[in-house]
Amino acid sequence: MNDDTDWSCQDNIMPKKIDLPARAPTKSLPMAVVETLLKKNGAPSADDWGEHFAESIHFRLASRPVIRGAALARAELRQLFAPIVALGVDFCYAWNSPDDSTALVELDFALAGRKDPIPMVFAIRVLMPAPVIHDLRFYFDPAPLNLSPVGLAQRLH
Repeated sequence: MNDDTDWSCQDNIMPKKIDLPARAPTKSLPMAVVETLLKKNGAPSADDWGEHFAESIHFRLASRPVIRGAALARAELRQLFAPIVALGVDFCYAWNSPDDSTALVELDFALAGRKDPIPMVFAIRVLMPAPVIHDLRFYFDPAPLNLSPVGLAQRLH
């Protein structure tokens, strides 16, 4: 194993810590996309993230059913990001898959008017030929955000 993969999760090696806002460059495609998405300080932007979505993206928000399609994924992401004022407040760690297509990111986020940050994990799969996000799954307790367990896609049908 070389230095470029010392942060992967294979062989129980510790994850790479992403220092916010200063980050060291990585060579892995999903890690580069993750760093691009998390590079801005302050509130995250669904539109910035959506620029990296494949048209056929598979997207899950908390315990809601998986939806497909970039437009619905952006709409769901807007609901998630609306009350969030910052990502990676106290910590942000990322693991890369051995095949360099997937990253697992553990971080926390801050809500306006809430003292304690909330932990979250998201999985992201980035594929070529164009580096786009094909899968994005957010796992966290949705209760502090007052999110409906029924996603946007289900309300439209």
